[in-house]
Amino acid sequence: MSVLDSTLRPVIADITELDTRIETLAAELKHLDDQKNSGLDVDVSDYNAKVEAHNQILTRRNALFSANQANLRTYENLSKQDSEWVDQYNALLRISRR
Repeated sequence: MSVLDSTLRPVIADITELDTRIETLAAELKHLDDQKNSGLDVDVSDYNAKVEAHNQILTRRNALFSANQANLRTYENLSKQDSEWVDQYNALLRISRR
C-alpha cells in the first residue's frame, strides 16, 4: 500500500490542482455569462479563451484520472480493507477485556 501511496500522492495533488483551476475558470465563465445576460458587453475573445482553457484542463484532468484509475481503485479497496481489519481488531480487544 505504501508503494501505491507514494505513486498516487503526486497524481492526487495534480488532480486537486486541476480541479481548483477548473472551478476558478467555471466561476469566471459564470460571471461573464451573468454579465451578458444582464445586457452588458462581454469580450468574446476572452470568453472563448477561458472556455478553451477550461476544456483543455478538463481533458488533462480526465486523462490523468483515467490513466491512474486502476491504482486509485486498488488504493481505495485496500484502505477499506485496512479499516475493516482495524474495526475487527478493536472489536476483538473489546471482547477480550470483558
